[in-house]
Amino acid sequence: MRKRAVAVCVLSLAGYSLFANLSARAQSTIVEINSTASAVNSIVVADVATTTKPEITRLYPTEGPEGTLVTLAGANFGSVAGTVTLSGIAALVVNWSSSTIMVAVPSGATSGNVVVTVGGVASNGVHFTVEPLQLPSRAQVLTAIEKVNNYWIAHNKPGNADWDQATYFTGDLVAYDATGQADYLSFAKSWASQNNYSLIGGNTTTFADYQAAGRCTFAYTS
Repeated sequence: MRKRAVAVCVLSLAGYSLFANLSARAQSTIVEINSTASAVNSIVVADVATTTKPEITRLYPTEGPEGTLVTLAGANFGSVAGTVTLSGIAALVVNWSSSTIMVAVPSGATSGNVVVTVGGVASNGVHFTVEPLQLPSRAQVLTAIEKVNNYWIAHNKPGNADWDQATYFTGDLVAYDATGQADYLSFAKSWASQNNYSLIGGNTTTFADYQAAGRCTFAYTS
């Protein structure tokens, strides 16, 4: 954050103290002072710009793998985005305001301090722990598949035999293979039965979308 300083000049001539208060908007100002003791005196005072040091007060979360979105809370970040580094590696800035910044943990980063730099002035450092990226277990993947597919089946009915329905039922049958859930196969069979085990446009159609719709129709139901 850049702030302009207000300069106050004091000059004593012939026993008199004369004050010149410069506007903070002035880039440079010449003040002429007339006195019986001196004809003309000129004072040139240049405008002074200062940068307030940014401060990080909190990180959330304080640990995570590459790609984790981290929110920095603090002060004096300014309205114009500066830079954020983790152990010296620049992080992708997702959002920036004067008191809050969101970044993504950069690739190749190691545990270390997060630092905000604004106008060439660096903040205090706050430690962030970079954890190894861990893939979900098979059980976690299957739980997620079942949660999604169970919801879909409970809230939808089998549609026609066009490609969009076929896309879903291809996944439904893969979910059946992975989980062994009999309801998934039954749902696919009801779809195939509803469409007479046939493609839109007939089983001799040459239209690619209609042919695609037959992939899973005949995979499990013929």
